[in-house]
Amino acid sequence: MMQTVMIVDDEAQIISMIRAYLRQAGYRVVAAADGREALLLARQEKPDLILLDIMMPEMSDLEFMRLYKQESETPIILLTAKVEEEDKVSGLDLGADDYVTKPFGMRELMARVRAALRRAEKGESALGLVTIGDVRVERSSRTVYLRGRRIDLTRTEFDLLDTLISNPGRVFSRANLLDDLRNSVYEINDRIIDLPMNMQPSPLHALLEQVVTAYAPYALQKEIHLALEAIPNLPVVPVDSDRILQVLSNLLSNALRYTPAGGRIIVSARCDAENVRIAV
Repeated sequence: MMQTVMIVDDEAQIISMIRAYLRQAGYRVVAAADGREALLLARQEKPDLILLDIMMPEMSDLEFMRLYKQESETPIILLTAKVEEEDKVSGLDLGADDYVTKPFGMRELMARVRAALRRAEKGESALGLVTIGDVRVERSSRTVYLRGRRIDLTRTEFDLLDTLISNPGRVFSRANLLDDLRNSVYEINDRIIDLPMNMQPSPLHALLEQVVTAYAPYALQKEIHLALEAIPNLPVVPVDSDRILQVLSNLLSNALRYTPAGGRIIVSARCDAENVRIAV
């Protein structure tokens, strides 16, 4: 059965160009010039895929997706001239499955169309999107976002993350993880899952101030007293500052989640001749 692709764009030339390529590839094509017309046409034609311009008259792309995604799980690929990450994230959060930035190559667009339709046929979301708290994982593009900010991971790091989120509640041993990686990469060694550290001389007091300042607005919103109690002459020591910030952020996030309004959260730091002790 011929699959139907709906194009929604207010530029007639773009519709004409995309329509020609889609028809040549064997797809049935319908088109709309604005969001309101698109909503009526989609309800009537029930397309297998929608190519949606991100800036439309009559009804915005976000409003179209908000309404139509309540009725159908049809995959949507955004055609966007905007390059700001927030615009793309907003569309993905509302149900878009992929995006192509204008000007785009027709070979790339057709490849994304084929991929989206294949995934839809398998009953998968077009991006294999998994959201856990502030973390979003897009399996097809192998990208990870934390609070909307892209996090660069190596192939091994992504495979490890994917294994863990695919098995919620399961506890993995080191051997389990190594066995799983051997199924996904050609060549590994037994130290591949060890945590890499980037040790650099870092001022501890500045790191503590950074994380406390970042969480201060959340504490104020929940009417929680958040304070830093650290001696001013904390030493500069070789640490992995990113890991330290990550650990402190996790501790503060949990503390804010479980501390009632009116409570206190204290981040303290003390040092002696050999050790620095940090506590939340």
